[in-house]
Amino acid sequence: NGQRRARALQRAESECNALHPEQGLLAAPAPRSTPFYIFAVPAFCDVFGTGLATVGMQYMDSAVWQMLRSSIIIFSAILSVCFLKKRLQPFHWLATVIVFVGLVLVGLASMLDAGSSDNEKKGGGGSEMLFGLMLVVGAQLVSAFQMVFEEMLLTGRVKTSAKKVVGMEGLWGGFFMVLILTLMSTLPGSDDGHFESTPQGLHMLAHTPMLQLLIPTYMLSIAFYNLTGMIVGKKMSAVVRCLVDSCRTFVVWGMNLFIYYFVSKDFGAPWTPHSWLTLIGFCILVFGTLLY
Repeated sequence: NGQRRARALQRAESECNALHPEQGLLAAPAPRSTPFYIFAVPAFCDVFGTGLATVGMQYMDSAVWQMLRSSIIIFSAILSVCFLKKRLQPFHWLATVIVFVGLVLVGLASMLDAGSSDNEKKGGGGSEMLFGLMLVVGAQLVSAFQMVFEEMLLTGRVKTSAKKVVGMEGLWGGFFMVLILTLMSTLPGSDDGHFESTPQGLHMLAHTPMLQLLIPTYMLSIAFYNLTGMIVGKKMSAVVRCLVDSCRTFVVWGMNLFIYYFVSKDFGAPWTPHSWLTLIGFCILVFGTLLY
């Protein structure tokens, strides 16, 4: 009787492992917490993706740069299917395409309103433009992988809190920036004989009240931005996080209009001949987001 029960238990375990290999009775137990070094992956993606996008912006108009950033929605949807094994419904893909079309319209409106002199200053040659395009699109691929990886941390076998992910990424990001700034300070360049002079930057910070105000408020803004983005990714998905994040363009646009007409014409941006196209793109974006 004991042998029969043992064989029956073994058959039950093998059947359970075959049906649910990730939750099998004999599967390795999940770790109690996420290892510290794991957070280096999204932190590096954040630093690397931001750097690529910033360098790419030097070779093109800001309108083209903003339009290319919309490709993160497509990348995040594809990576969610590949790494998170999510099965997107046809209406998900339709909504993603609709959002992309809306963002393209916004970028097109900005390009039409951009002055030729500004294009000449930032456009450069064809090879430089192509190089910039590759950098910006590559940056969106890196950022999409970062968001998908963060969703894995938030909703995986070992669920990590959003606050811990933000804090650990901040620590690793600070470590990476110390290494990068140290390297830039040793390379030759036009900034006081260096590629990027850290002492010069600290001197400017110490003697410029506006920087002393802007940098701490910017840090607080990014902290809340990352935390709320993590919560959206945990409660919903990385794709929804990208969709909601794409609305930032229109929030900035609306604030620019308000500042120009109600605060000071020295700042902000006026209503341009092609702002109606931006408004149409905004409506399409809202429709695609609600459809998703």
